Amino acid sequence: MIITHTVNHQGKHRVYLGGNFSLKAWLEQKDDTPAWTFAFDASEAPAHMSDPDAMRQWAHGLLCQLAEVLNVQLSDLVTVPFDVIARLHTTSALHDKRIPSPQREVIETGYMPTPPAIKRSKADFTASDFKAYHDKGRSRSKRYS
Repeated sequence: MIITHTVNHQGKHRVYLGGNFSLKAWLEQKDDTPAWTFAFDASEAPAHMSDPDAMRQWAHGLLCQLAEVLNVQLSDLVTVPFDVIARLHTTSALHDKRIPSPQREVIETGYMPTPPAIKRSKADFTASDFKAYHDKGRSRSKRYS
């Protein structure tokens, strides 16, 4: 199971469960306490599931996998502190995979994968840092045949 600890520019933490599919699921820490909430939704990908029951079954399956990884019963999963789950961060989830380029439009509002022991400054989320890379060698206004 891929577990990705992330942080945004405001210092809020999330743990995303599973890979990047047409559905996304995450845990969000409750006000700097060990407690967390679980949420899931269709991603921005166009091929998401439209059946709410299928989405709930998928989300339930992810929680079952997480409980198995943590070696706890599903009913006891809610008692596992957020930090314990965050430490399961998959450091090489993208090893040998294509990595998308950062999007200038979302870097200041999105969640960036970050191992739990790393503290990110607000400067890490400055869109201007990504402009040169994002525009390098590309033109969004021209089409080539």
